[in-house]
Amino acid sequence: MKNKLKTSLIICVIFLFTIAGLTAQGFSIDNGRLFDANGKEFIIRGIAHPHTWYLKNVGSLADIAAAGENAVRVVCSSGDRWAETTDSELTEIIDVCKGHRILPVLEVHDTTGYGEESAAATLAQAVAYWKRHQNILTGEESYVIINIGNEPYGNNNTANWVNDTINAIQSMRSAGFRHTLVVDAPNWGPGLVIYHERQCTINF
Repeated sequence: MKNKLKTSLIICVIFLFTIAGLTAQGFSIDNGRLFDANGKEFIIRGIAHPHTWYLKNVGSLADIAAAGENAVRVVCSSGDRWAETTDSELTEIIDVCKGHRILPVLEVHDTTGYGEESAAATLAQAVAYWKRHQNILTGEESYVIINIGNEPYGNNNTANWVNDTINAIQSMRSAGFRHTLVVDAPNWGPGLVIYHERQCTINF
């Protein structure tokens, strides 16, 4: 289903870039594998938590950890389709996840199905959200991964996905984000997984 939350945590495409000497911190990618800040390989295993629609259910994060998961993809909102996820909400999510030793993969859900869903936000709008809350995320590079926007293109005009994604990554890096970034593929984000093995400048 287009808007159905995935029951398993599928990361569609992960990009780790450098720009103007700015390198990613915390999590890193080497030879197609994801490593945590201690240099230990990290295989993401978890489910999604629809925080945006269930603000009072933060306690579910403890249940996810108790089930043996090591990560949770947290649905956030840029305020373009649903109420904006606030600084205090982000702080609580990160702190609770730290307390239960699970990795939050934070994503903006408002982008879902852009080009096919009339209400969907652009990746640029998602980036603007992350910038508004950058003060909360800075310093959390070892504990947080940022999924810029959920399924940011439906099945229409998908050729634009490439430039929009490049621009989103460039904008995040230029703003000073050093987190490992995740971007979903077009066509409703099929489960293709590509780990870029090298760090590179954004000039492709």
